[in-house]
Amino acid sequence: MSKEDDRTKLEVFLDKNNSQLNVYNSIENQILELYKIDNPKLKPDANSLKNYWSEWCAQQDPDYYGVWVFYPWSNSLVHLVPKEDFIRLRTSRNQYKIHPEEQDSLMNKKVGVIGLSVGQSVALTLSMERVYGTLRIADFDHLDLSNLNRIRAGVAELGLPKTTIVAREIAEIDPFLKVEVFDEGITEDNLDEFLGEGDNQLDLLIEECDSLAIKIKARVKARAKGIPVIMDTSDRGMMDIERFDLEPSRALMHGMVSEEGAKSIDQWTAKERLALVMDMVGAQNISSRLKASLLEVEESLTTWPQLASSVSLGGALSTIVSRNILLGKPVQSGRFYLDADEMYLEAKKNDEQATTNVTSSPEELSFDYCSQLLAQSGVKASADAIELNSEEIDDLVEKACLAPTGGNVQPWKWIWKDSMLALCHDKHYSVSFLDYRHRGSYIGLGAAMENLEQRALAMGYQAQELYRMDTFGADLVAVYSFSKILSPKAPFQDFGDRLDIRMTNRLKAPEYKAIPEAVKSEIGLALADSSFAMNWLEDRNKIEELAEIIGKVERQRILDPWGHRDFIHEARWTKEQAEGSRNGVDLRTLELSEADKVGFKLIQDAEAMANLREWDKGTALIKMSTDAMKNCSALAILHSSKHDAATVLEGGKWVERIWLYLNDQGISYQPVSPATFMFARLSGEDVSTSPYLREKLKELRKAYLDLLGLGEDVNDLFLCRLFYAREPSIKSLRKPITEVFKNLMENRA
Repeated sequence: MSKEDDRTKLEVFLDKNNSQLNVYNSIENQILELYKIDNPKLKPDANSLKNYWSEWCAQQDPDYYGVWVFYPWSNSLVHLVPKEDFIRLRTSRNQYKIHPEEQDSLMNKKVGVIGLSVGQSVALTLSMERVYGTLRIADFDHLDLSNLNRIRAGVAELGLPKTTIVAREIAEIDPFLKVEVFDEGITEDNLDEFLGEGDNQLDLLIEECDSLAIKIKARVKARAKGIPVIMDTSDRGMMDIERFDLEPSRALMHGMVSEEGAKSIDQWTAKERLALVMDMVGAQNISSRLKASLLEVEESLTTWPQLASSVSLGGALSTIVSRNILLGKPVQSGRFYLDADEMYLEAKKNDEQATTNVTSSPEELSFDYCSQLLAQSGVKASADAIELNSEEIDDLVEKACLAPTGGNVQPWKWIWKDSMLALCHDKHYSVSFLDYRHRGSYIGLGAAMENLEQRALAMGYQAQELYRMDTFGADLVAVYSFSKILSPKAPFQDFGDRLDIRMTNRLKAPEYKAIPEAVKSEIGLALADSSFAMNWLEDRNKIEELAEIIGKVERQRILDPWGHRDFIHEARWTKEQAEGSRNGVDLRTLELSEADKVGFKLIQDAEAMANLREWDKGTALIKMSTDAMKNCSALAILHSSKHDAATVLEGGKWVERIWLYLNDQGISYQPVSPATFMFARLSGEDVSTSPYLREKLKELRKAYLDLLGLGEDVNDLFLCRLFYAREPSIKSLRKPITEVFKNLMENRA
């Protein structure tokens, strides 16, 4: 206001607008603050300050000192000290955490912020610290009411462009900062302009936008120009830093995006984009609550959550990192976490503490112990038993072990001794939430017995069953000898030379096709003289109803601490894990979509599942099960009126026999029996099941039985999904025979 022309303009402006104008004149306070910071050793009292102000006013007219700033959006006129004094006074409390020379250096820096949700907090914190001289901000979006949980704004600003809100707030903090606005957001057409060239080029890019294509394209061009890029994810205080200024050939997104991938980003499928987004945010490392919330997107949420506290922390961390990069400090590329929850909350309970109802597994069975069991049984080989050679015995056991088991745990041990082959149940591998009273294991062991018998027939031998367990929990399951006296084959027992045709198919059916009546009739005839029957559910609407029930049961299993632990324990998440263990469920056999892969990554977190259980959420877990039922030809259940252990074992033999037949008929087969195994817990005094879970299972079981046409006292053994689809490209592996079988009649290394 030192120029006469400026004074005249001010007077004209005041005369014209005075009645509507909000005038804020705190020049006295500002002058006295300057006096204090210029004289830090003085401790002036009120009289001293009053005298200083009087002396100062005697030398100039305070109304015409400094600058008057008009803010048209609030019709406010504010009186401030001159620019140099304003900057010196406003940054005085930065010293010496930021040295004056550093502050001067920062005044020459140009910073860009893309995306103004998280980016708003970043832009404002940068401005308050005065970490730049020029700020470019870009966002195409407008303020919605739902944004106010994390964006600092008022309800009067709803509907305004986010760029306008940020630019106004910065101007109200410091009108001398230069802010350049890109209110159409970042596009291919303006990206180069935003990043700048030569003296106008950004010194730092802070990328916080939602568009994956813009994220990648901005990094490609920033790297070419040598501009460092940082990003905050507003979860667990994760800061992502790429020092393209120091590493001009650094891989994009820490190697998550190839050079070819970056060039073809516009052609990426939705699946490819989703996979990268989850890698980018670090799906394995995000907070448990965010994982749980992501599973609720499009269920009870429209999008992922962001909190003001996390966004504010992101603004702080981004400003600290930005300042240090701009001042030439040794900030390295990488990903860094400052997890406040982890720092200040009680340490998380470990897996053992969190799953107090989990039954511990017994020790692994030794072959010597199996030999003792055989001796204690008193079983002797039949008079017509023959001594098989080692190659024949190995072949029999290998083919028997092609049988399916829950979770592919393969809970068997075999020994050959005294012309007998003994099968033992190794509970070390099978104790689980689903394996109540070992029912699931017995079905698998029964299937192995069926394979053994069919393979023997194909070799020209009769497998003679000398012993079969008759109580739940027995370690010795069955004992066989072999003879050349052949009995007539039972139905569906001519697969001994091609037992490998049986497979679990977890694919989705591409189209609906009915099961031929002749197939169902053949199965019915085969079961006619047994204690078993098979019920078929083929009505499409009823299949959907039952699928919903199955999905709800599966949800309860995954949300249960013990059930979740088993689910994660049996999964083989990589090819290396599957080939290393040769057991468990190889997730590649599911041929998951990218979205499903993301879901599986999220549900690994026990704490996330605990959150969903506490909130009574997790309906996405139902959908993961029900989606597989689309175009399903039928759901079929094998059942019996008998409940003893021998019946369950025999049921396993029938499961395998029918499964082989159906696969031979070109019908794909997938067990969906977790529901039957969990419902079995209602039949006894099971103290390991919570009262809450028992009540939920009771509710679901009634509707389940009604749909399948079964009575309350039924022994529902095994439920399967039948459909038509191509064969899966990957089959589950089996353990080496040396791990599960020992020939005690010969010396093996």
